[in-house]
Amino acid sequence: MDSSKPHYRLIGTEMSLFTAKARAYLNWKGLPFTEVLASREVYKHIIKPLTHTAIIPILLLPTSPPTALQDTHHIIRHLESLHPSTPHPCLPPTPRRFAASNLLELLSDQWLLLQSMYWRWAPRSAPHRAFILSEFGHTNLGGAKSSFEERLARERETEMKFYTMLPGLGIDEVVGEGLEKQFRVLLGMLERLTKEWRFLLGDRVTVADFGVFGDFYAHLLRDPVSGFIIRTEFPVVNEWIERVQGLGRGGSWRTEVYDSATGSFTIDYPATATPMELADELPEALQPFLNILLDDYLPILLDSANRVAKYLASGKGKKAGKEGWVVVPRGLGRHEFWLNPGDGKKVKGVRNVMTHGVWMMMRCVEEVRDEKVWAEVIGWAGCDKKLWEEAVGVMRPWEFVREDGLYLARKRVEAVEARL
Repeated sequence: MDSSKPHYRLIGTEMSLFTAKARAYLNWKGLPFTEVLASREVYKHIIKPLTHTAIIPILLLPTSPPTALQDTHHIIRHLESLHPSTPHPCLPPTPRRFAASNLLELLSDQWLLLQSMYWRWAPRSAPHRAFILSEFGHTNLGGAKSSFEERLARERETEMKFYTMLPGLGIDEVVGEGLEKQFRVLLGMLERLTKEWRFLLGDRVTVADFGVFGDFYAHLLRDPVSGFIIRTEFPVVNEWIERVQGLGRGGSWRTEVYDSATGSFTIDYPATATPMELADELPEALQPFLNILLDDYLPILLDSANRVAKYLASGKGKKAGKEGWVVVPRGLGRHEFWLNPGDGKKVKGVRNVMTHGVWMMMRCVEEVRDEKVWAEVIGWAGCDKKLWEEAVGVMRPWEFVREDGLYLARKRVEAVEARL
């Protein structure tokens, strides 16, 4: 372990897609860290006191007294600011690629989540239910040696009923059928992309890979029912997942290849920016994958932004501790949405209005401030750039931040307005 670098602790679980995202990032950056299972005792004594939430993962920082970061978006940005060059920046330095990477991170967090939750908890996946419950029970036991029966007993005692989230996400029988069809379409698109490129944006890893990987590893590959489909029908996607995970796959900065002509070993990973990176270009094979997800999600994002802006303009928000700030609820009612199964025949659902996606959108535009870049990338994806522009536009009068597990907003002051 490199003693010259600070040591971190990642608290989460193998079953958590966001823990998987953070773990893969830490592995790729070569940062010293250990993992702590988020047991009931850890929630009580560490997670809740330090973050005021019951959400994982959290990253314990090497500070005294202990401090923690919660939300993988914050975790990755914080660590990138401290360790940008190991092995290279994972936040692309060029604007179009950075915007595309941020969009994929947003979509993996807010929209691919439906695939993850459907395949884990829907009746279609009943054959692996005992495995899932056993895994939760083992986490709640803190990883202690235990029998299958003991793990199930602990899970029944704790009753972490994540399947009750499905209606809030808009997953019913009709939407579930659409998700099943879309799953194979998405995998086919990823298969074609990862046959040509090692990673989503080319031959070097970015935060886009870590975000999408979280869904595809922790839920969709590791869970037996969906994982069987990936392993038996889409082996190149399986290879990409394992590469991002840090296993011994070709194309990793820690994997060497042997040249029999020279008798030498070389790292099978570009040491410097590739021509695609330098030209700020995107793989053409990425376009269909980005299109189907973004086309589904942009109308949801716009309506969510309108709901947040209307709520703030009403003046009904609960006052926060800081002057001028109000608390924005995590949910603001329900709204309709449409999902494309891949055949163009969209299915209709109803879901909770989730404000987290609006917060992520505003983080995106703070990192890439040029509106023309967003128009170019969304247009390149074949989607309606006006939906994005309208969503950003209705939120521009407001500062929208996340502190201590709460979403807070206030009218922008002139200095902030000028900065944007």
